[in-house]
Amino acid sequence: MGGLHQGHAQLVRQALRESNGQGAVAVSIFVNPKQFAPGEDFDKYPRQLDNDVSLLQQTFSEETGSFQSPRLVIFAPAVDEMYPQDFGTSIRVKGDEDFGEGKLRPGFFSGVATVVSKLLLMTGAGRLYLGEKDAMQVMILTRLVRDLAFDTRVVTVPTVRDPESGLALSSRNVYMSNNQRQVAGVVYKALCAGKGIYQQSVENGIPVAAKNVKNAVLEVLSKEPNVTNVAYLDVFCCWSGRLFDGDDLVPIQRNDDLKKTFDLKLAISPVVGQTRLVDVVALS
Repeated sequence: MGGLHQGHAQLVRQALRESNGQGAVAVSIFVNPKQFAPGEDFDKYPRQLDNDVSLLQQTFSEETGSFQSPRLVIFAPAVDEMYPQDFGTSIRVKGDEDFGEGKLRPGFFSGVATVVSKLLLMTGAGRLYLGEKDAMQVMILTRLVRDLAFDTRVVTVPTVRDPESGLALSSRNVYMSNNQRQVAGVVYKALCAGKGIYQQSVENGIPVAAKNVKNAVLEVLSKEPNVTNVAYLDVFCCWSGRLFDGDDLVPIQRNDDLKKTFDLKLAISPVVGQTRLVDVVALS
């Protein structure tokens, strides 16, 4: 949406590397009003187009020295270009408000699905690159392209993190002070603790209750008073959309053949200072 950082640059790098010198890599920069509810941060969301373009140009230059370069297309439309005055269409994907970010922010994923559908139709993109940190968005958009028969493959790229704190890079990190960003690194540490409980269950061959995975996360966070107000903490399957809660046993993945069935994620959204964070790790 804007406020690009090295996480976005990594999406571009992978797209360039997988292009084999063919076609173009398109980057949209658009703060989508349909993803914001009244009272959210639409007005103050980072908008720094010149900096975004510079980062994209630098990334392109760094990556195009070793192969035939595809074109880099930057699409930064105005709101009225995407949504003319008489625009009246919205898209809903089944399960988009069942848990996590969708339940917390009703209408959010409808806004995402609508704008991404329009962007895919406008560009004819063969691949859509998304960050693993936004795993619920990956889940929703994977179902969208499947159900509506878009000739597009969703590609998930690993989250880029601060090398010292482990904090997942995000455009909204600019809302935090340097000290708060260091504190926020405990969120990733907590998720890793939950992942450790799951990995132990895989090693033992015994499924673990979702609440035990989540309790391991909360135990780590309880030691950091500056991390508060956990809006959600979910274990879910990114492929099927199933939520595992309470005493639900989280299935263990024994081999890669089960990936589509057991593509398990652990997602959290706590607050540091006045900033609500979102982070995800893959369990399987």
